Amino acid sequence: MPRIAPWKIILGVLVLGLLGMAYLNHVFATQKLLAEVQQLEQQYNQAQRSHDSYRLTYDRMIGPAEISAKAKELGFINGGPAEKVIEVEAE
Repeated sequence: MPRIAPWKIILGVLVLGLLGMAYLNHVFATQKLLAEVQQLEQQYNQAQRSHDSYRLTYDRMIGPAEISAKAKELGFINGGPAEKVIEVEAE
């Protein structure tokens, strides 16, 4: 076996130690960023659900009146309540 100088072993250990520290620092920073991204994603999803709920409520409030107004503009006539019974004569 070739003889390796002690200073090369010490230098190699230091380099490996620095690389290990840099890797661990990178891992912890990545985990921190992932936690922040997940928190922002939860906030976004909550805002999206809230928006969808408000949009549904808004659509329910204006929907029938808007449809009725457009139907009157097109010349449709109000048929009255839908509780009437339709009877069909069989031949």
